Amino acid sequence: MSNETEQQYLDALLAGDRDALRLLYDKHLPRIIKYVTQNSGSEEDAYDIFQEAILVIFKKAERDGLRLTATFFTYLYAVCSRMWLQKLKKRKRRGVTFSEPEEYTNTETEGIQEIMEEEERYRLYRAKFRELSENCRRVMSLYFQKVPMEEIAQLMGFASVNYAKKRKYQCKEKLVSLVRADESFSQLL
Repeated sequence: MSNETEQQYLDALLAGDRDALRLLYDKHLPRIIKYVTQNSGSEEDAYDIFQEAILVIFKKAERDGLRLTATFFTYLYAVCSRMWLQKLKKRKRRGVTFSEPEEYTNTETEGIQEIMEEEERYRLYRAKFRELSENCRRVMSLYFQKVPMEEIAQLMGFASVNYAKKRKYQCKEKLVSLVRADESFSQLL
């Protein structure tokens, strides 16, 4: 495919074209499975990496626009490769050998790293948010939805707006402490 055709393919994916998405999975997933399984991973790992990479690419394209200077697969492969290497580092595996074709190692993936890190931070925050008490989750959800403190106090049955503010502060501090206590937090800074 020419770069123009590749760009049309990307544009179709971004537009939600189901046939383009099906083609993406049929054509490229097997190659990503091969890469991940040859580098200490499973098919399930490959599937997860593939889906995460597609989301990251979509976010990059929506946020900053994405003009392909190589084939879509080359770009996808570079993103999957980076994500897989990060996952392996987190697992702290030693002595892992990687086989990566030269044609995919120098692909421009500017901005992808930032989006991947942002996605990891968001995943951590969501996981820790679920660990909060039901009451705290509700207070924080209302706060995140920009519901006025007066209304939060009323909805939660609090005696005063000041107590609602205090409760929101306590819940926020609890969330922050849960996030900071997680072993992956220092890697996400």
